[in-house]
Amino acid sequence: MKPYLEKVTVADDASWSMVRVPRDPTIPLEWHHHPEYELTLTLNSRGCRFVGDHVGGYDDGDLVLLGPNLPHTWSSTSKLDGGKPHLVMVIWFRPEWARGLTGLLTELRPVAGLLQRSARGLKFSQAATGRVRARIEAIFDKPPADRLLDLIA
Repeated sequence: MKPYLEKVTVADDASWSMVRVPRDPTIPLEWHHHPEYELTLTLNSRGCRFVGDHVGGYDDGDLVLLGPNLPHTWSSTSKLDGGKPHLVMVIWFRPEWARGLTGLLTELRPVAGLLQRSARGLKFSQAATGRVRARIEAIFDKPPADRLLDLIA
């Protein structure tokens, strides 16, 4: 199956874009790619994650960083809480924006290695996800300047 090119829209008052999407009854198989990096947190969901040539299972709290133009999709099989939807939180950012930050701010230079490793997809451990999950969930309810500070923190 050939992935379709997804158009990611970034608002005029932002450097990056994000969505919080409740999916019910399932997360559908939508094989796609885009030129942005993607950080995805999937909640209340279990299923199968397809990234490039890798197929693997995912569970609640799945946190993945995907590099530019890497084909990917998720397909759900069940929910932890049947009374709530699957919840997908996605943050997209452009490669030039990420390069600019990691080149300009010495403190962010280690992030450049993560970005390089995301070319084939990078799944974060449960421990790492546990450290950032609440911050990612809260970022959607903050004003743009606070979102930016939380994203790079």
